[in-house]
Amino acid sequence: MTVTASTEVLRIRQLDGQLFQPFSCSIQAGTGAIVHGDDPHTFDEFIDLVGGLEPSLTGTIQLAGIGDPAADSGDWKARSRHIGYAAGDSGMISNLKVFENLLLPLQADGDPHARLAEEELENSILQAFDAAGFDAAWVHSRLRLSADGLSRFERVICGLVRCHLTGFRLLLGEQIFAELDPSQTGRLIHFLNWLGAMHPDSGILLTCLRNQHPDLSELSAWQPIQTLTLEPSS
Repeated sequence: MTVTASTEVLRIRQLDGQLFQPFSCSIQAGTGAIVHGDDPHTFDEFIDLVGGLEPSLTGTIQLAGIGDPAADSGDWKARSRHIGYAAGDSGMISNLKVFENLLLPLQADGDPHARLAEEELENSILQAFDAAGFDAAWVHSRLRLSADGLSRFERVICGLVRCHLTGFRLLLGEQIFAELDPSQTGRLIHFLNWLGAMHPDSGILLTCLRNQHPDLSELSAWQPIQTLTLEPSS
């Protein structure tokens, strides 16, 4: 399968879910979008459709020039390698250690990152956590612990570090700013800017409850940020 060369990272045309009305958007490399809504269950369906976990019954989704997975399972496999996903309340397997969660996607068959030397991998992990404001002592003390011992903020950061290790063209952040204090929000924006600098050909798609909209004026790595709305089905 050939990926077409384009600055467009994501194009959604009239995507119609069970819980939301037809939705369209286009995200170019180096830009992003934040999608508002009133029901977190709507976000769950939306993210599953964009990420290819559920087939889209109507509308089309193209990521990095690759078509909708509903049409071709080969398309889905190719497309999934371009998606990074992070969330505050999901995305980490609670009974696995933090280190195992970080490495899980790298152990997929055929993933070239799985052949990274152990020292190179450790350096990449330490570099990413340092950019998020966690020193080496914190990292080494947490990596061998169960993921269910992490705070919401720590789970978000670990999910984003995992995205960095695997690489991505589209970064999906499902309510990653929810329930964070101002200091954590500032650190998260700083880390997202670092990720954008490390992955300059990427775009970002965030979901957020309408009453929890963060100030993204300092999210300089992906600008402009479109503000879109996921309207509930009537």
